[in-house]
Amino acid sequence: MPSDVCMCVISDQQEDRRLAFQLFSELEHVAALRSIDVRLVEMQFNARQQQYKDQFPDAQAWAVRFEGDVVGRMLIDQSKRPWTLVDLTVMASHRGKGIGGQAIAIVLADADAKDESINASLFAQNQVAQRFWERMGFSVHRGDGGYWALRYPAESE
Repeated sequence: MPSDVCMCVISDQQEDRRLAFQLFSELEHVAALRSIDVRLVEMQFNARQQQYKDQFPDAQAWAVRFEGDVVGRMLIDQSKRPWTLVDLTVMASHRGKGIGGQAIAIVLADADAKDESINASLFAQNQVAQRFWERMGFSVHRGDGGYWALRYPAESE
């Protein structure tokens, strides 16, 4: 796992929006839309951002840095118990290098130190991500609407 990963709060809303849009537009299903119509990507991005704002108004955006460069973004709501990990995205050019895992490890160490638990969700069809979250110490449970519920620390069934 890379040791040059660190995270810092993104305090500038315009910078956060720019980074979030860049990462969003790199997602595989969104990149296909981009070739059809950039406006569709913008509409989908705006809807997703509004949904996050409505559901998690106190969530903070964190820049994920690797070797000094911003290569990802994490959105986490630590305002209530359990914490909610809303979103984690790493730039396509930096995926597969352990950066996301190191970013999660930073949050988990903080949660452990504060005796906090964390909830998250996962698209049910994403088996690669499911294995990642299980390796990170989350339990995966069936959820609603094509998503699975994640919980850290893992709960025994």
